[in-house]
Amino acid sequence: MRPTVEYLYQKFDYYNHLCFGGRLPRIPIRLNRSTRLLGMACFKRRNGKVLKDSIVIKISVLRDNDEELYINTLVHEMIHCYIMYFDIQDSSQHGKVFKSIMREINSKYGLHIDIRHEDTETAEEASQRFSNRARYVCSIEFDNGSFGLAIVPSTRLFEYWHIFDKEPNVKRVRWYGSYNAVLERYKTVRRPAYYLLTREQMQLCLTDATELINTGREIRPQ
Repeated sequence: MRPTVEYLYQKFDYYNHLCFGGRLPRIPIRLNRSTRLLGMACFKRRNGKVLKDSIVIKISVLRDNDEELYINTLVHEMIHCYIMYFDIQDSSQHGKVFKSIMREINSKYGLHIDIRHEDTETAEEASQRFSNRARYVCSIEFDNGSFGLAIVPSTRLFEYWHIFDKEPNVKRVRWYGSYNAVLERYKTVRRPAYYLLTREQMQLCLTDATELINTGREIRPQ
């Protein structure tokens, strides 16, 4: 099936009352034709806080999938919305709070919500997942506690891998792959350069990022 917005709103209302006690407002639902993600909860921040009226659920209808898959995906995104809307602190995008809510819903209501790639992704699969669509992030930590952030083109990863280590007063350099929408505000560098950030800003940029390693032959998720 390929659900309509009306169908998804019906399911949203049903599972909102069943799983969340009706506490969620009617979050806007939009359809897209994403080839990468079946569902996504999007939002904007201001001064580090989620703007509650910016939260949107996006569902891909590119493929004809089973109804059960769409329902599990919708409720998965509703968990994200619940955590964001009520300003619940979690350890990561799919952290302890998310997993606790997910397991409780699965146990109580017979759903099969899961976390994409969790515990089953091989290094090869992870490399393929990041190969085309991730943004590649260099995180530079300085001795004074500030951070530098560089978004590097995939074609220059090997070239830039050790360049930032040579900056003055550098304490640590780490590399990540990420789909975090926050990174869209930073331009990809065409020469060795970086943005200066606070620790809090860097933590926001690296939310749910995957650390990368350089084996000498390839750069892949750790």
